[in-house]
Amino acid sequence: MAYINEHAAKVEAENSTVRTIEGERTAVTHEVEVRLPTDAGVFRLHLYVDDAGKEHLALVMGDVFGCEGLLVRVHSECMTGDLFGSLRCDCQSQLRQAIEMIAEEGLGILIYLRQEGRGIGLLSKLHSYNLQDEGLDTVDANTILGYKPDGRDYEAAALILKDLGVMSIRLMSNNPDKTNAFERNGIGIAAMIPAPPRVTEENRRYLETKAVRFHHLIDLNDDLPYSPDIDRLLRFTNKCMAAAGDRRPFITVLLNRSLNGHQVRPGMMSTEMQRELMVIRHRLLSLHDAHLVDLSELPVGPEEAGGFEGLTVVLDPFLRIADLLDHVHLPKKTVVLTGEGVDPERRRKSENAGLWTIAVPRTEDVGSVIGALKELEVTSVLIDGCHDLLPSALAHMCADVAVCQVSPFLSTSDSSICIDGHDAALGLKDLDLVRVGSSVICYGIPNGPLDAGLP
Repeated sequence: MAYINEHAAKVEAENSTVRTIEGERTAVTHEVEVRLPTDAGVFRLHLYVDDAGKEHLALVMGDVFGCEGLLVRVHSECMTGDLFGSLRCDCQSQLRQAIEMIAEEGLGILIYLRQEGRGIGLLSKLHSYNLQDEGLDTVDANTILGYKPDGRDYEAAALILKDLGVMSIRLMSNNPDKTNAFERNGIGIAAMIPAPPRVTEENRRYLETKAVRFHHLIDLNDDLPYSPDIDRLLRFTNKCMAAAGDRRPFITVLLNRSLNGHQVRPGMMSTEMQRELMVIRHRLLSLHDAHLVDLSELPVGPEEAGGFEGLTVVLDPFLRIADLLDHVHLPKKTVVLTGEGVDPERRRKSENAGLWTIAVPRTEDVGSVIGALKELEVTSVLIDGCHDLLPSALAHMCADVAVCQVSPFLSTSDSSICIDGHDAALGLKDLDLVRVGSSVICYGIPNGPLDAGLP
């Protein structure tokens, strides 16, 4: 009997959390709060019921009461996308991205509103899908079915934020109507955080409709494919940069390995694989002010040469670039690191062509290269290729972040397969894996003493 009374008291205590928050057009009642452990971390899950009987959820991490500029995502239910991973929309990738970003910050809220299909319900949304397959966009399909193009309302979300004591928010969204709705309901918008969508062949028209007819802040002009998984990698690198200080240039190394750990060179990769690697390189370069490459990695066309605004540093021990000046397209800002005993004639030829060269004691030694980068006032560098330099960089554990694209084949007759072994081989901690197209990307922090014997 005492056991029953004890648990009856607990139920009564939980019921004491029931409270109602009134708005102008609706009201929500807080019914229950529970602990929710997830892959991303431990959250508190709050359930609210509005006066129409719909159940809404708030996934909360950290102590958010009284917070200003809190990271918040307001996500409208999409069963086909959130649950089944439909490629017709970008909902699942945005949901996952929001949870990851809140977990990385350690503080924030995801509000899950039960307003399926922009407020028209699941049945009508599926009818709208059939109309879209006949050629209509989402706006016209919803209109033919007798609905507004977007019938969602965000007052319930604003009331939930008020109940949780949030003062103002950084809203993860591409939809300017959301910011207007929250401001109308008394929630200040400190900033709007873009939520770039996962672009697929199936959802491109849907996203174009969002951009053109709903004025969402989505840029589809970039020819490079986009994956939010790459954003996770970039956020990880950014966090490492913020923590690294300025003891020396921040170094990220970009590698490419086969399933059994052997290095894969560009000629061994499929066209799709090379394109995916180009996307990863492009995104990583946006974080760094220098790009360190071998002579063989120089761009072959003017478009590629003009894509990076930072400093391109070319490792060329024998200054062979002097013989190729008529055949390569150098980026706007290029400097060549060459050996001290290089042929004087090649040096004169390079200087006459306006090429800046710096002699270093050993181009394959990471200490010599770091010394030259310091002279160039480089604060962050992506080392890409540089097959003679990388062993020294990894052996001295001087890289801050290592990113390894794992090609899905064996590069030798060795039949051993070991993806997990990359963390041991590279000495990585905080190892994470993401899938981008047909590739698996490993990334993490080198695990070992930094700067041993380095300048």
